[in-house]
Amino acid sequence: MNISEPQVLLGKITALREKLEKAVREPISNSLMSEKGLEFFARKNRLASKLEDADECNSLIIDESKSPQTPRLPVQLTSKARELLIHGKELIGELRNLANAFLLYRTDDEIASKKGTQESGALLKLYRETTAMADTALRMIPNFPESPSSQLQLCAGVEAIFQVISQRLRILKQACTSKEKELQKISKLVDIFEIILSGSKPDFLGVQIIVEDILEEVRNGETLRFLREDVDYPARYVACKGLNFARVVARVIFQDAQLRIASMEIIAAALFLDIGMIKIQESGLVEPERIHGKLSRAYESHCFIGAELLRESFPQKPLLAEAALSHHENIDGTGFPSGFKGAEISPVIRFLAVCERYISRCMSSSIDKPLNTKSALTSVLMDSEDGKLDKVYARFLLAVSFYPSGTAVELSDGSLGVVLANPLSRFTEIESNNQIVAVLRETDGSYLPKPKILDLAGKTSPAVLRCLSQNEKDDLIGSEFPEWNSH
Repeated sequence: MNISEPQVLLGKITALREKLEKAVREPISNSLMSEKGLEFFARKNRLASKLEDADECNSLIIDESKSPQTPRLPVQLTSKARELLIHGKELIGELRNLANAFLLYRTDDEIASKKGTQESGALLKLYRETTAMADTALRMIPNFPESPSSQLQLCAGVEAIFQVISQRLRILKQACTSKEKELQKISKLVDIFEIILSGSKPDFLGVQIIVEDILEEVRNGETLRFLREDVDYPARYVACKGLNFARVVARVIFQDAQLRIASMEIIAAALFLDIGMIKIQESGLVEPERIHGKLSRAYESHCFIGAELLRESFPQKPLLAEAALSHHENIDGTGFPSGFKGAEISPVIRFLAVCERYISRCMSSSIDKPLNTKSALTSVLMDSEDGKLDKVYARFLLAVSFYPSGTAVELSDGSLGVVLANPLSRFTEIESNNQIVAVLRETDGSYLPKPKILDLAGKTSPAVLRCLSQNEKDDLIGSEFPEWNSH
């Protein structure tokens, strides 16, 4: 082999390599010097000059580059976070279902006519706070960081918030259920009133259902709830008053064996005592203490009107008509409308007259003021001592006590609580301080973590000082113990 042949081969290889490198460099140079390359540099210079003079750089970049913003990718949630997200949406849904509840909001017609019992401001506040809490906690979850460990740590906090929301939701549901039952009773009784006032004969079975509900409350040991309604709406006002009569009667009638035998009819009679008041609504619904002159005669006429209506509607239940006619009679002959005296008044009517005086004096105060339960019972006992009312039946009311169960009270040491029960004893007639109270706020104004049960029987201190109005109950107890503020 000739030595010069490898040299020739190496020379060809070198020449080929140089040619290839030149071919690679030339397209780049040409592209940079082409029209597109010049346009690129010009565009870049224009953009740089605009950025120097502009305040909103981001908008200029978007407008000049014509490229859309890169969307933020959603956070990959852990399984625990996804579970909380689903649970939070369920809680929001349950709260939304309560948004139009009678307890929290009312329709325009109900606001205009003031229908329904008074709602509790504390419960309305609780609903709004709970809704805001649930919404805030739910919005936090999609904004969790990417880190799984951080998400799990935040999930523990959100889960605790949802537990509080669930507890509050149970309180709201219980309050709504209780209020709904009350409004159903009122509506049923108003419907029966309308049938009677129209001259028709209602089915007594509907009355029995209401009476059974009241007796069931007594058997279950439920608190005594007094319904309040604006006097501008006679049917609902009379229905609330009738239900209050019936509830007191059902709680004290058991002390007499003869009365207990006819308890169904006696409690039914209590529901209709003042039905005649609806007929004289043009003269205004006013309390007996405010009646003078011509209005007194108009007020007395409700007894005759009510008796005639019930006689036609329930001919097989004469006690209902008799009670409507004579429930304002006094055994000393000073009552109305007939001025019956002594033995002319039957024992059942004497018993109903005592309960009627008590309820009328309890409800004589306005809605914004506390119930006068103590002064009402005191005045009934004084009337019995003066010979106006039956002394034996008047003492039956001691079973209800000066402060009925469910009453919010202030004690003599400055603490606040709710009366749970009023146990009977053989010394009940002389005892005025035998309540069992759940203390919710201490003397220094601090709230207890849980209620403290205090039996006042036989103690000289503390004692119940006074009742709290509903507004005071909302402000002083409702915010911290809304579950005790449902009624």
